[in-house]
Amino acid sequence: MYKKENFPVEKKSDVSQICEKICFLADDLRDILWHSKFRRQYHKIMSLTLSQQRMLQMVWRMTIDDPQGVMLKELAKALFLSNSAVSVMVENLVKRGYLERVQGEDDRRKVFIRLSEIGRKHTAESESFWGDLNERFFAGIAGDKKRVFIRVLNEFQKFLIENKECRK
Repeated sequence: MYKKENFPVEKKSDVSQICEKICFLADDLRDILWHSKFRRQYHKIMSLTLSQQRMLQMVWRMTIDDPQGVMLKELAKALFLSNSAVSVMVENLVKRGYLERVQGEDDRRKVFIRLSEIGRKHTAESESFWGDLNERFFAGIAGDKKRVFIRVLNEFQKFLIENKECRK
């Protein structure tokens, strides 16, 4: 685990400090999960990539009110990914048994994507795991600080989504 005190102190810009802190936090979280009593549950959940888990979460959220499923184009838009990238991920998750394709009831040309039984179980376990972890994390943080923290994380995520061109 990295410790900030192991590095020489120097005057850094706010942006540099924020980026450094995010990297340290990611490493510390990974280290805690790897070496904790959560290890077995974490590895089971992390049998999928974060992108695949994100897709399962999105399919789950988008099909709560419409169990027929979600169309690939809608899923791609919600994930801010191209149709072709989502198509490849969906195909992989269908082959692994997490998603299933279903023909439309009204129009057989339409194909909907929804969670399979395995996908629903995995998503429920993932929700439970991350929910428990969040509860433990936020247990000692006052409500107003929690709201500010979540608002800042949302703003940071919004920035990352809106600035995808920086990745190229």
